[in-house]
Amino acid sequence: MRQWLDRRRLLCFAGSCSRNNGWTDQDCVVCNAGTSNQTKVKANSDQTSCTNSIGSCTRSNGWTDSDCASCNTGTSNSTRLKVNSDLTCCTNSSDSCSRKSNWSDSGCYACNINSAFSKAVKANSNQTSCLVSTGSCFRTIGWTDQDCAACNANTSNSLKLKANSDQSCCVASTGSCARNSGWTDQDCAACNAGTSNSTKVKANGDQSSCIAITGNCTKNSGWTDSDCAACNAGTSNSANLKANSDQTSCVNSSDSCSRVSGWNDLDCVIYNAGTSNQSKVKANSNQTSCVVSTGSCFKTIGWTDSDCAICNAANGDNSSCVTSTRSCTRNSGWTDQDCVACNANTSNSLKIKVNSDQTLCVASIGSCTRNSGWIDLDCIACNLGTSNSAKDKANSYQSSCVISKGSCSRNTGWTDSDCKICNEGGNNQTKVYASLDKTQCTDTKPFDNSPSSAQQQQQTQFQILMVFFSLLVIYLLI
Repeated sequence: MRQWLDRRRLLCFAGSCSRNNGWTDQDCVVCNAGTSNQTKVKANSDQTSCTNSIGSCTRSNGWTDSDCASCNTGTSNSTRLKVNSDLTCCTNSSDSCSRKSNWSDSGCYACNINSAFSKAVKANSNQTSCLVSTGSCFRTIGWTDQDCAACNANTSNSLKLKANSDQSCCVASTGSCARNSGWTDQDCAACNAGTSNSTKVKANGDQSSCIAITGNCTKNSGWTDSDCAACNAGTSNSANLKANSDQTSCVNSSDSCSRVSGWNDLDCVIYNAGTSNQSKVKANSNQTSCVVSTGSCFKTIGWTDSDCAICNAANGDNSSCVTSTRSCTRNSGWTDQDCVACNANTSNSLKIKVNSDQTLCVASIGSCTRNSGWIDLDCIACNLGTSNSAKDKANSYQSSCVISKGSCSRNTGWTDSDCKICNEGGNNQTKVYASLDKTQCTDTKPFDNSPSSAQQQQQTQFQILMVFFSLLVIYLLI
């Protein structure tokens, strides 16, 4: 058997099994088969000896730390004892490239430079992994938001994802320290603490930058005009330099909210919007303060009694305020004076007299309580819709209104009842009969001598006689 193996060796290669160079995997198999070194079937990395690697020392994948040690120990590659991060080659890392701690920039470089992760050559902030960063995660200058996110994500510093204002470290800010909107006091403090901007720890009025003030630009109480100027100067709110009426915010006004003159509706809106005085949006009639009115105190329409009371009562068409004893929309208690006050210079300007039961104003040429000068139109105006609504005619003396079927000054259509109604209480009160032709009223009932009248009288007399005889017959039968 021994002789057979020797002959095989002679057939397979021309080199000695004791040489120290030129080894191949095939030679290692031939020389070591059946010997105490039979596991050393791979030539090492510089072909000076055979080693017990599970794969070829010249392969480009599938490496392990043990194979790297087997292939490279005692060779010119003796420092490359660890497999790189993607198992494609051996590297001179001091520790395993699959470790979860103790990473350094040099270790990341060694493990990743010749791998698919060749850009991940920096250790993260707690040294648990390698990552892509433009600089070391332990530097004190040149930080960017991207590097902060890369270095601190999934670490104990995972909230510190933004570079501070002078790029000396990473901080826990909700947005970039170089932004020009969305600032908060907390972010200002985070971004500027320990930097050349360390006093700028408050966000300004429109959150566009950080400023150095003793107060807070986001407060909702205690504002003064000077605070407003400090927080808003140079911002998009640069016009908001005055504190509002309850000192809860700053507003755009040319004068102080504590003034006692010169108010206008616009300033009232500006100073009181969003405050406890937010309903006081109108300047009063003498411009000394703001009041709660549904419309301007200088309006010409839409007045209400409450607005009139606030601003200085409203007239009939709500176009102005007037001196009326009560509301111009009431339905009782009217007087002529109030009617004049409420309706003068309005669309109801003719309705300046109170009607007969004082429920509304009407267009009458005289008072509805007068005892002279009545005309039919005034009777209608004064009594329509009242308890006297049927009294729509002026009597014969124009001293009052009466219930007549026609005008008391007519010359046709008279009846006895109308004559009595129209002439009662005056010089003509005895004229209670209508003339035969119904054109006037007379003192005595007129006698009708016409044939038709005589015939009618005969019929009436006959009817009376018949009734008399009927009663006589009934009496005799009893």
